[in-house]
Amino acid sequence: MIESSNHRPDFHSLEVFLKVVETRSFAAAARQFGRTQPAISQTIRRLEDIVGGDLFKRQRGAPVELTAIGLAILPSARTLLDTVDKQMVRAWTIAEGWVTAICLRWYGPRVGGVEDR
Repeated sequence: MIESSNHRPDFHSLEVFLKVVETRSFAAAARQFGRTQPAISQTIRRLEDIVGGDLFKRQRGAPVELTAIGLAILPSARTLLDTVDKQMVRAWTIAEGWVTAICLRWYGPRVGGVEDR
């Protein structure tokens, strides 16, 4: 069992990992995030420290490729971030519904005729 969140990747690190996978380039991922290539490399290095090995095979001038560890965590990283995105949309939808209901109940009678629309 993991005892500390220091041993658990944060969402941003997983997003960076997926962007490097998608672009097959640290530099291209950096451009898309509006960050520097060394910042992306540092994020990936921290993630590699957490998982205990290299996620990418790196060869200067060639697209990066996933290692066995990278391939192993790829499906879970995608699933985790997709699940978080879906749950955030669900939460925002519920929150919007509550705000609308409260506004209609409180403001409707004060404005007049709103509840009939």
